[in-house]
Amino acid sequence: MVSLRYRKFHQGVRQYFRNTWPRLHHLQIRVRGLPLLQKVSAFRNYARIRLAALRGQTQLPIEISGEAGFGGLLTQVLMALHYCESHGWIPLIKVSSPTYASDLSRPEDWFTTYFESVKSEGQEGQQATVVHDSKSYLPIRSQFSLALAGYEIEPASIAAANALFLKHFRIRGNWLIDADATLTTEAGHRTLGVHYRGTDKWIEAQPAEWATVRAQVDQQLDSGRFTHVFVATDEPDFLDYMVNIYGRAKILDLDCKEIYSGQATHFASGNRAQKGREAMLTIIILSRCRLLIRTASHLSAWAKILNPYLEVKMVNKPLPGSFHFPETAIWKEFQSVAARSGDV
Repeated sequence: MVSLRYRKFHQGVRQYFRNTWPRLHHLQIRVRGLPLLQKVSAFRNYARIRLAALRGQTQLPIEISGEAGFGGLLTQVLMALHYCESHGWIPLIKVSSPTYASDLSRPEDWFTTYFESVKSEGQEGQQATVVHDSKSYLPIRSQFSLALAGYEIEPASIAAANALFLKHFRIRGNWLIDADATLTTEAGHRTLGVHYRGTDKWIEAQPAEWATVRAQVDQQLDSGRFTHVFVATDEPDFLDYMVNIYGRAKILDLDCKEIYSGQATHFASGNRAQKGREAMLTIIILSRCRLLIRTASHLSAWAKILNPYLEVKMVNKPLPGSFHFPETAIWKEFQSVAARSGDV
């Protein structure tokens, strides 16, 4: 088992590299995304899967252990489910990424804090099986670990991703109740959602100007369909900007504690459990909104996955080296809707 000292050291080095040399970090992302390197990265996993098949195993234990944001980790879970579904494996998934682990000295499956398994008819108990030996789990540390020897593992659409995820997991009821305190499903029909991902996101996506977001918000409010605006962001100054423009009475937010100017929340030091709570509630509430104005981010992408009928308007687009599912599917739908309405 990886020691606590090593985990903290490794996390600190990655965070320092990301913050000090962001352009080099982005170059690293693009290089790792090259098809040849994806295959090399995935070869070990592919070999282990083939060995498991030869042994007659039907269950594929997968551990998501890399450092990423909440939405990014959920996307890795989704891709793992898609691989298992496509190849006839019964998925056994745990998420022990240190980003949201409450105790770094004891890697835990914190995914079960937010989601519970759905047992399909005829498969009772299969997903509940626990593999106690950590070495039995297939390690997934990045989206490229999931290439699995060149296999294209992404769902055909957002609707397909929604159906696949909900076939295996559902949000625990207590999180839905907690979300009601900020925005009920009924109130969501009159609420405009806004997600602005700032801080270090310029490494992976075209920077979005606040004025561009405001212009889209003004256009929607002028339609008379919305009474409130729910704002989610990792930039405290952006939230202040929105409140100053539209007034405190019109703006809804989670009053997040774990946001820091200029630094990505999931890579900053802080209360990991609180970070997870705020991320989970953000996804649920954004999914309840009638329309979502968003910048590129796995977090708000998951609002669309949870609610495929959610209307989305994009403010920016991921850079080529970071343009993957679900952003590709959301962007395609956004462009299609905009073309039909004459907005492009």
